Amino acid sequence: MDDVGEYLEEFAMNDWACQTGMRWLAHLYRFENMIEPIGKALLA
Repeated sequence: MDDVGEYLEEFAMNDWACQTGMRWLAHLYRFENMIEPIGKALLA
């Protein structure tokens, strides 16, 4: 189980580094707008 946790931590850190993280941040507003109606419906 510890090996899996270490792998996930390393994967997550690498996933957000450099170009991948910058691309995700560039599209953050669009992603949030896509899921906003779902969140509002769930809270209604």
